[in-house]
Amino acid sequence: MISENGSSGRTKSGSRRKTILFAGGGHAHLYSLRRTHKLREAGFDVVLVNPSRFLYYSGMAPGLLSRIYRPEEDRIDVKYLVEKGGGTFVKDRIKKVHTDDSLVELDSGRTIHYDAMTMCLGSGVPNKDFAMHKDHLTPVKPVENMENLHWELRSLERNGHRPRVLVIGGGPAGCEMACNSKKVLEDHGIDGDVVIANADSVLLKSAPKRAQREILKFMRDRGIEVMLDSEIVSIEKDAAYTRDGRKIGFDLFILAVGIKPPALFRESGLRVAHDDGLWINEYLQSVTDPKIFGGGDSVSFKGEPLTRLGVFAIRQGPVLFHNLQAFLKGEPMQEFKPQSVFLYILNLGNYEGLAIWGPLVVRGKKAWDLKNYIDTKFMKLFQYPEDRPGEVREYFERLSEEEAADVGYGIWGPGAAMAAIGGAVAGEGYEAPDPGASIVGEGATSAPDVG
Repeated sequence: MISENGSSGRTKSGSRRKTILFAGGGHAHLYSLRRTHKLREAGFDVVLVNPSRFLYYSGMAPGLLSRIYRPEEDRIDVKYLVEKGGGTFVKDRIKKVHTDDSLVELDSGRTIHYDAMTMCLGSGVPNKDFAMHKDHLTPVKPVENMENLHWELRSLERNGHRPRVLVIGGGPAGCEMACNSKKVLEDHGIDGDVVIANADSVLLKSAPKRAQREILKFMRDRGIEVMLDSEIVSIEKDAAYTRDGRKIGFDLFILAVGIKPPALFRESGLRVAHDDGLWINEYLQSVTDPKIFGGGDSVSFKGEPLTRLGVFAIRQGPVLFHNLQAFLKGEPMQEFKPQSVFLYILNLGNYEGLAIWGPLVVRGKKAWDLKNYIDTKFMKLFQYPEDRPGEVREYFERLSEEEAADVGYGIWGPGAAMAAIGGAVAGEGYEAPDPGASIVGEGATSAPDVG
């Protein structure tokens, strides 16, 4: 299956078993990884290549920063998921895809043959657009950065002066980082300032106007300084500079502007879109090589990136599970149909949330309660009883396969969800969408330009 020359496993009759390779343990792969045993029963070898045995769930990342959640509550052991089902886990990174030979080359020099491969490699926060001094820099991705950032915020109290935290970016991730950084400072008695700088004239540029007003009011009420029309063009050791020459001093800055897929696709000769995302068709299949599929933040659906929200990656999961098998069996594949209206909820750091569904907006504790309910229930699907004791064991053991699928992929219609958190408030000039039009998705939380 895995060797220096890319050989694969064999069946008892001596014929080669076909290999499904999962490149990355991202959100779009969770549905399939949890069903590794079913892929094995269907006659396929399953291999997961990922640089870590853990996937940190982006929906709970801001809560990890502010210690609403413990690290073990925000991670999924993908090594355990695949090995429990009889698959193989390889702790490594993919360096290059050799499509002519159906091989991937790993950083370690090893190669793996694939008959079908799906790529969910995530994305990172680019910093090459800034003239930047990298001391005191913390990008919002990978999610594991939240652990270090929490302690960096707490260490500011030792500086002997009033510290200042600068968050660059006014999308959902930037807003969540600013709000949860403020909570960390307050929780630990640190008398410091949080500043959020955004190049646009509003926060949450793609959200309804009501949401833009709500988040601006909330931040100002919390004592967070909001700087709009403030494009950062250079960053030095302790100050950032705007395009119009203003200087913003800081002790720590958090980069939450834009996300970019890895260069691997382009470097491997795969067709990419303008954002360097892997170009996939309606079957989540590469337009370069039909053996390659993909999902999540690192792909561009029909050449255009979907809104960087985890809900799309999660919804791609069952389609990938079906299409990988259908492709190898020569059977019809399913189309992925992205939602046009979806629910996402921002974590505002003090057990309040901002729920947005199309033009409808609700802010308050009930929005946070709904988000926490969705996120923690989703996590319980993939954190096996062996991983977490107590209530998780009891909950998980009660679930049938069908019930488990319902938890992660369709709890309520968002209309019912919005009603449950205090009633939907219509945006200006809009009618409320059909309450059953779309499922409840996970929170926005990790993608700067919404994820």
